[in-house]
Amino acid sequence: MTVRRSATLLGLASLLAGSLACLAATDAQPVVGDRRIGMAGVTLALPAGWHALSRADFPRPYADPIARLVVASAPIAESPSGCKFATFRFAPGAVGIVIMEWTHPASPDSQVPPRPLRFTEKTLPLHRAPAVECWPGPGGGVQFVDHGRQLAAFLLLGRNASAKTVAQARAVLNTLVVTRTRN
Repeated sequence: MTVRRSATLLGLASLLAGSLACLAATDAQPVVGDRRIGMAGVTLALPAGWHALSRADFPRPYADPIARLVVASAPIAESPSGCKFATFRFAPGAVGIVIMEWTHPASPDSQVPPRPLRFTEKTLPLHRAPAVECWPGPGGGVQFVDHGRQLAAFLLLGRNASAKTVAQARAVLNTLVVTRTRN
């Protein structure tokens, strides 16, 4: 991984911690139905038993980037941490997915790679803890452009997450649909 890409992911990770607190800065309400959940033109298909946060679940101290989706294979709760920002927690065997969006990106789209065809071990590698700033377990993230929108996807693993749960989380992430407009 290049130094520039490492710095980008580190910056994304630090922004992730603060942005988890701001699930949406739009007037659009979450869309739930037919097993899809999301808002502002960013949706995922959730399997039975998966959980999602509503945008009202956390205070919103930052406007950009914003968390479009926070879902996990177990219930999600607020958890104060040693960081300056609110974070969340879930069961040690669970995996969380966070989709972030920059509504006012500092860099042009040309500096951000296009969305990977699939979120595989190669396109979204996972690392041992601490992999993402303010997250106590393993995880990883990737920044990308989809339909002209700058996003990042993070997989956050509980310390005891099984390979089966990680595979399920990747399958959920691969259902990501992004529209051009923030409807």
